[in-house]
Amino acid sequence: MNNFYLIVLAAGKGTRMGGTRPKVLRTIAGKPIIYWCLDLFTSIGMDNIIVVVGYKSADVIKKISSYGFKVEFIKQNKQLGTAHSVRVALKTVPEKIKNVFVVFGDDSALYTKKTIKDFISCHLKNRSKATLMITKSGNSQSVGGLEINKKGQVVGVLQRGKEIRGGKKIVVLCGAFCFQAKWIKEFIHQVPKTKSSGEFPLPGIIAVAKMNKVRVNTFLLKNKIEWNSVNTTEELRQSQVKKMSLLKL
Repeated sequence: MNNFYLIVLAAGKGTRMGGTRPKVLRTIAGKPIIYWCLDLFTSIGMDNIIVVVGYKSADVIKKISSYGFKVEFIKQNKQLGTAHSVRVALKTVPEKIKNVFVVFGDDSALYTKKTIKDFISCHLKNRSKATLMITKSGNSQSVGGLEINKKGQVVGVLQRGKEIRGGKKIVVLCGAFCFQAKWIKEFIHQVPKTKSSGEFPLPGIIAVAKMNKVRVNTFLLKNKIEWNSVNTTEELRQSQVKKMSLLKL
C-alpha cells in the first residue's frame, strides 16, 4: 500500500436528494456514508488518503475528524465535476507514488476488504494504466453503462438515459478506479467538459484513453450487493438495506 494514494471524492451536494446535508454525510446503518468508506480503506492499510471536500466542507471535515481518521483534506473551491476533483487532489500526490486509487465517497459504503484487495491485485497484475470496477447490475437509472469486449476491456460508453440495444454486453461503472499515477497526472487534463452540466466527469477518462490508444481494463464486482449508486433517496434506501445485509454476514 506504500505505493498507493487514495483519493476520496466527497465534494458533492447531492442535489437530486433534496435538503442541504452533504451527500457523504447521509447515513447508512447509523453512520455517515463517508465513515464506511474511510473505515474500509484504513482497515486494509491504506495510509495515504486525500479527501476532496467542497460543498459545506467545514461540516464534512468536522464529521470525519470526529472519528479520528488520519486524512489530508483538499478543498475544491468550485464544484466542476469529479475529474476536476481528481486534478485538484493529484497536485499533492508525491512523484514517487506509483498508483492512485480513486473512489466516489457517496457510493463506497458497501465494498468488502476482499473486493478492494482483489481489485488492487488485478490492477497491479495487469500493469494497467487504468482499471475500472464494473458490475453487471443494471438496475440503476441514474448512471450510464459501459460496453466491454470478451477480454474485459472497455470499447464503448453508454450515457445515462440512453436505451441499450443490439444485445451488446453492457455493464455499469462503479465509483472505483485504479490508475498509474504518472499516467493519470499527464492525461486527466484532457477529460472534456460536458455540454449539459459544464462539468468534467471522471468517466470521461475512458474517451481520453481511447484517443491516446491506451487500453482500459476492468474488474468485475461479482457480488452485486456490494455496490449501489446513491443519487436519489430511493437509492439511499437501497444502500441501507444492502449494508444491513452485509453487516449480518
